[in-house]
Amino acid sequence: TGSALNLSSALTLGYSGTGELMATNNAIVNSSGGTLGQLAGSTGTATVSSGAQWTLPGGTQNSLIIGDAGTGILNINTGGTVSGGQASITLGNAATGDGTLNVDGAGSVLDSQNSLTVGQSGTGILNITNSGTASTHTVTAGADAGSTGVINVSQAGHLDMGNASAIGSYGSGTLNITEGGTVSIDEATLSVGGSEGGTGVLNVEGQGSALTQNGAGNLMVGMSGSGAVNIHSGGAVSNKTLIASGMIATANGTITVDGADSLLRSPLVYLGMMGSGT
Repeated sequence: TGSALNLSSALTLGYSGTGELMATNNAIVNSSGGTLGQLAGSTGTATVSSGAQWTLPGGTQNSLIIGDAGTGILNINTGGTVSGGQASITLGNAATGDGTLNVDGAGSVLDSQNSLTVGQSGTGILNITNSGTASTHTVTAGADAGSTGVINVSQAGHLDMGNASAIGSYGSGTLNITEGGTVSIDEATLSVGGSEGGTGVLNVEGQGSALTQNGAGNLMVGMSGSGAVNIHSGGAVSNKTLIASGMIATANGTITVDGADSLLRSPLVYLGMMGSGT
């Protein structure tokens, strides 16, 4: 209780082998950055729980990489907190990288003022569950061609995005909002299938499950790639400006609203602006 680990440099867990960090019972960890699972074949795991905090002070030159070329897992649970500050956070950095970030339980928090990339060139999975919360400046799921990024927000978990974000940039991205999970984005555009060759899917399913765009921000479904929005079984998507699909000639966007109490709300909806939209 009250133990502290203060590092002036980055923390590496699993450089070429296996490394693990467990911070619990109000322990404090400070490092200028971090890498979990650096080389191919390595595994790095960090668990921050029970009131413990991991803080990454410093500027935008710092980064937290979960699954660089190896496998990385970061667990934030039972009231743990990871404060990324200005550090970028990346899951699945290289093509062989596999990164998983779990934020689970009431009082469990991921707080980042910079970018969160789920699947840079490899595979990334972000799970926010059981009233856990995550806030970040921007989110990209499936950044590079060949990458895969999956974000699951469920069981009253919440994700807040402060600026323009993409589900499926040049890679494959999926955002699943289920079982009362909520996602909000402030004053910015969310693209689903953002770039040519990219594939994005947004699934909102179940009562209380919702994506809400606040202020001036558009929802682009198939902005330059292929995008699909599926709203089922009482899920809701709300937007205050416009929703558009098929933004360029080669783009394809599909919006499906199905089931009692399922809701799509926007002042304007454009289907097939220059490409294909349904």
